[in-house]
Amino acid sequence: MNMTATRDARTEDGMRIGSWPGLVRRDGLVCVLEEDSVGDVAEIMARSNIGAVLVLRNDGMLSGIFTERDLLRMAGTGERIDRDQAVAKAMTRDPWGVSLDDGARHVAREMLARGFRHAVVFGEGRVPIGIVSIRDMLAILLEG
Repeated sequence: MNMTATRDARTEDGMRIGSWPGLVRRDGLVCVLEEDSVGDVAEIMARSNIGAVLVLRNDGMLSGIFTERDLLRMAGTGERIDRDQAVAKAMTRDPWGVSLDDGARHVAREMLARGFRHAVVFGEGRVPIGIVSIRDMLAILLEG
């Protein structure tokens, strides 16, 4: 596939993710470690009123994302949720993400098509710099 065509499709609406002040939540970005327990992470999410956290390896590199849906998937199996289980066993590995240059319509379409409520925002070198939610995307599109 032509990478120029792909980039054009990602930015066609002119409303770049990075152009909306405060959209990418960098301040207070909540990260946990792979060995942190599901129970502790769920408590952090509830206390912080957030639906997703980034999961990091001990070297600080991104390992995955843990979301409300991951917790619900655990509950939906009918098995008892082990609050002491490492979050790495319950998270989504290698999460899909976006860049600050991606267009809001493209991101919203992709999130809907993939069934995601949260996306990691990657900076240079695929370093995570924030999280956006489908609610954020809806706000941009309604205001834009």
